[in-house]
Amino acid sequence: MNEIKIELLSETNFSLTSLDSYNRKQDVNKVYRRIDGEYELVECKYTEDWDLEKKRSVAKKISGDECIAYLALENNKVVGFIGLLKKLSGPYMILDMMHVSSECRGQGIGRKLFEAGKAEARKASAEALYISACSSEETIAFYRAMGSEFASNPIKEIAEKEPFDLQMICPVMHIVKAEEDQVEKIVDMSVRAFETDINVGGAKGDCPPEFDSVEWHKQMAREGHLYQAMIGNDLVGAAIVFPNETEKSIYIGRIFIDSVYHRKGYGIRLMECIENNFPCAAEFNLDTPCWNERTNAFYKKLGYRIIKTEDGFVFYQKKR
Repeated sequence: MNEIKIELLSETNFSLTSLDSYNRKQDVNKVYRRIDGEYELVECKYTEDWDLEKKRSVAKKISGDECIAYLALENNKVVGFIGLLKKLSGPYMILDMMHVSSECRGQGIGRKLFEAGKAEARKASAEALYISACSSEETIAFYRAMGSEFASNPIKEIAEKEPFDLQMICPVMHIVKAEEDQVEKIVDMSVRAFETDINVGGAKGDCPPEFDSVEWHKQMAREGHLYQAMIGNDLVGAAIVFPNETEKSIYIGRIFIDSVYHRKGYGIRLMECIENNFPCAAEFNLDTPCWNERTNAFYKKLGYRIIKTEDGFVFYQKKR
């Protein structure tokens, strides 16, 4: 596969004929349907495809004034795209459509496009992406892997327009430097988060230094190292980060997610926010105790590689 570039749609890289050779084809075998109040997979075989008229219609829509769109380009050919509505619907940015061409699926292109969509939602101060998702097994699996969940309060007009779609939201996290007057809440959260380590191989008291110290966290805030992770106005986690003078090398001292938000993918979102916050960084470094099964598996999943093990700690690095 040639290099795939993700670019903002513009007049220089897109026209109304740019999707003419796009391969939308998707063979569906199973879909989700609500049965007795719960979503269940049921067999439903069909093939989704677009004719030329539909391709031109989609091209016109994503290049219109109401949309902001990103393209996945291979040798200047469109092999995927995401279209978002510029106007927010309450706290949500609407993900209007997202597709990857049949021959390019399974190569991480969808993830890159989705991350571009989340970045736009973050810039627009949206709390979440709102997705009216095709109910196919593969589509729902993708959005769940991206951290999406079923919407508890669907947007009525969207749900009624596509009654077989599943209405989902993907919370959008952003990080900001913490102020001293926010530290007590952050420390309370730190205590709740790190006390759960006993469930993943730790002994009672196996918590990081100063995890419960208000004064130490205030010092980190004063020095500009303490970041709070927010979804909308809700504090969900925090991180302590030490960039070098040039911000080329970043040491992630620790991250933590409030225990009430565990198992929602927020840890992954927080690491993405940290990496995105330092666009010039060439490498990210961190360490974690050998005994901590959860964090070791977590960092490996995110592409961090072990560079050494020393004094009961595993040291990781990720290069750009």
